[in-house]
Amino acid sequence: MAAERIIRVMLMGTFDPLHDGHRHFFAEARKSGTELYVGVMPDSFIRNLKGREPMYCEQKRLEAVLHEPNVGHAFIVPENEEEEISKIVGLKPDIYYFGSATYNHPWNTRLQAILMAHLPAIEFRVIDAYDRSRLNSTRLRQALEKKGTK
Repeated sequence: MAAERIIRVMLMGTFDPLHDGHRHFFAEARKSGTELYVGVMPDSFIRNLKGREPMYCEQKRLEAVLHEPNVGHAFIVPENEEEEISKIVGLKPDIYYFGSATYNHPWNTRLQAILMAHLPAIEFRVIDAYDRSRLNSTRLRQALEKKGTK
């Protein structure tokens, strides 16, 4: 009997805060393979890209992601781009998912080009947002901050 081929699926995000839209993202991505790897962007990424402090520190966001049933493996993405690329290439994902909200961001366009150079067989896919009008990290964060809760 032949062993089942392992299909590694990967995605990354800030997950600050983690919500049902992210859970939908994990579930849809997981359907495409046998293993789902999730990279949690570091606090410095949020500060640099979004110009704000993270609502939850990277370790708490990692712990939340690791508790999700569709996530097999999760890690904090290295801050250094060379180390980040090395980490992703070392995992050898067959499929890399982007969320529709960030797919066209220049940072993701650059990531695709770099990964294609190292992993020519990698497939890129986009998952449409799940109820984005309601499940949006920025809106949820603002609502939580307004209430004074985290």
